[in-house]
Amino acid sequence: MLFWNVRGVNRCAKQQDVKRFLNANQCSLVCLLETKVKAKNMGALYLKLFSGWCFTSNSMCHNGGRIVLAWKPGEFQVNPIFCSSQLIHCEISLKNGTKFWSSFIYAHNTQKERLVLWNDLCDLAARINGPWILMGDFNCVLNTDERVSSHVRLNEIQDFQNCVNTCGLEDAKSSGNFYTWKNKQQGDCRVFSKLDRVLINHLWSCQYPNTEVCFKNEGYFDHCPGVVAVFPHLAVGKKPFKFFSMWQQAPQYMEIVSSAWGCAYQGTKMFQLVQKLKNVKNALTKLNKDGFGEIEVRELAASKHLNDLQAALHLNPSSEDLASMEKTTHHDYLVTHAAYLNFLSHKAKLEWVKGGDDNTAMLHRAIRHRQVHNFIFSIKDMHGKWIDEPAKVPGAFLEYYKCLLGSKNPIRTTVKQTVVNKGPLVDDAMRCMLLSSYSRTEVKKAMWDIDANKAPGPDGFGSSFFKGAWEIIGNDVSDAVLDFLNTGKLLKEINATSITLIPKGKTP
Repeated sequence: MLFWNVRGVNRCAKQQDVKRFLNANQCSLVCLLETKVKAKNMGALYLKLFSGWCFTSNSMCHNGGRIVLAWKPGEFQVNPIFCSSQLIHCEISLKNGTKFWSSFIYAHNTQKERLVLWNDLCDLAARINGPWILMGDFNCVLNTDERVSSHVRLNEIQDFQNCVNTCGLEDAKSSGNFYTWKNKQQGDCRVFSKLDRVLINHLWSCQYPNTEVCFKNEGYFDHCPGVVAVFPHLAVGKKPFKFFSMWQQAPQYMEIVSSAWGCAYQGTKMFQLVQKLKNVKNALTKLNKDGFGEIEVRELAASKHLNDLQAALHLNPSSEDLASMEKTTHHDYLVTHAAYLNFLSHKAKLEWVKGGDDNTAMLHRAIRHRQVHNFIFSIKDMHGKWIDEPAKVPGAFLEYYKCLLGSKNPIRTTVKQTVVNKGPLVDDAMRCMLLSSYSRTEVKKAMWDIDANKAPGPDGFGSSFFKGAWEIIGNDVSDAVLDFLNTGKLLKEINATSITLIPKGKTP
């Protein structure tokens, strides 16, 4: 799907550019905004751009040629339900029979006129009970960081934000350009804004989680074209081991760790440590399968069992047996519920979630948002070519990092000792401090300085595991660390890491 504010498409040159873009991106549903094509000229536009397609517009609501919608009948069945001067709202059916709702928007320039649009969207949201996607030019930024060189006032975005919150909408995952419009001015007069966007409701994100909009370069247009794609679900390989702190709540946890750690091995201190960690990994994997498998199902079952017992106790308040069973079941539910919340907050990577914050719906949304944001569906490779096939994306990364990390720079500039000598140098006191022996206390302090919620290493163990079982494993861990610090020898299995690409920008 494509939406694009073309700001007039009467000229043949613009029509050719739009046609070329449609063919290059294989779009089957197209929304052109601010076409400036009057109703009497719509037929000519149809023949030049959308011959053989289905076609509609909102010319009956505004004679200025604001929104044109076209689609290939073999791919979509579009049923316009509501139309105004600022939007066309449709029910769309796919070839496989699934349906969703879509709103194509070109908002008016003034804040007062946009109030009508926000009210219309809120009315539509109250009647929609399925997946809903909105795309277009909203002529208003949503957040204060979405405009450059021109200050954003809170009162100008408040109505838009209220509408988004009322309708339960959120931004779809996006890539390419963050700012979608610029005024083509120079110097201090140049303004960049994010006026075009794609919004989705909760049901859309559940049914089509692999949705992404890519904002591409605008050429000599004012607005960037937005290409919306729903990528197929990609099967991932076997997930590596990862330690979950919820396992520490199991009564037999310390006994399991102690038993697995007690096996003796021959070799260096570091080799022994690695082998013992492998034993613990196998033991904890079994614990997870036996005691924490399908933790959500177990939490729901515990909740239902508690509710049933409480209902029976209300019918028979004098029963000592029911009261005792209710007390035991209540304790079991609290343990299971705490483990479930711990599991969710760990997956959501929300460090601020503390005990008592049991908003599981919020945690589920955070997990889904994090997973979608971190998954890369399309990327520009090192040659400047846009890769939009998810199966080819890993190859683009591998090519780039093999070139970056696997090559040498033959013309590297050497350090000039004369320059170094002119700066501050290490004195005798510093030298003695640097050459002093390390201690177990320093190793423990370094471990305790690592936050328990930080990402684990390649072995899957975070600092929460080491801190919680330090009485059992502390001596072996300290011996391995001190052995490395004193000899400088590092086991190859330890000297490895995982390169994880984490999108830091909103549109990577």
